[in-house]
Amino acid sequence: MLATVSKFLAKQYAQPSGFFGRWLMGRHLDQINAAGNALVLQALCPKPHERIVEVGFGGGDLLLEIANCAQQAIGIERSTSMLDRAHVRINNENYDNVSLHSGSAESIPVDDETADAVISVNTIYFWPSMQSGLREIIRVLKRDGRLVLGFGSKEHLQEAGYDQRGFSLYSEKEVEQLAREAGFDECVLHSIERGKRGPFFALICRRTT
Repeated sequence: MLATVSKFLAKQYAQPSGFFGRWLMGRHLDQINAAGNALVLQALCPKPHERIVEVGFGGGDLLLEIANCAQQAIGIERSTSMLDRAHVRINNENYDNVSLHSGSAESIPVDDETADAVISVNTIYFWPSMQSGLREIIRVLKRDGRLVLGFGSKEHLQEAGYDQRGFSLYSEKEVEQLAREAGFDECVLHSIERGKRGPFFALICRRTT
């Protein structure tokens, strides 16, 4: 029974769906990602004039935090349940500088070189190809634009068995190497400890070419 539940939750983490996804996973994702979201926001340091894209916004808390700081927040999400939930939130909370789009790291519906920053928290485990996702992010970023990726410890996630549930896991060094190979530079790693959940990392890089 435990294995069945774990497989179900792993699928919901990757792409929340149905009643459970819309009404329970969004709130759950915001809760478990709160510390990581705060670290990513601190590393990003959004400016009032900026146009910022979040890939895989999940519950939406971080996207709305960005909207409070930046000129425009653009949310990209492949889960229709999360898109529906976010539409309700931005309408109820009167956000007029947030736009939502169906998409993924490999297919971001944003024009070339128009984003000041792209962020994504706890999604790289589900990208079919890190290289393809990073190249697509390079495409939408302006020169000197920033990328911030938030992700958990590879070792801790392996110990918890996530690699057996379809998650692709990367160490902080592997993520930085892949980012540099894609064309990013000036990479700086931030981290926090989360007790039993292990360390969490935020890697910030720039598109300098």
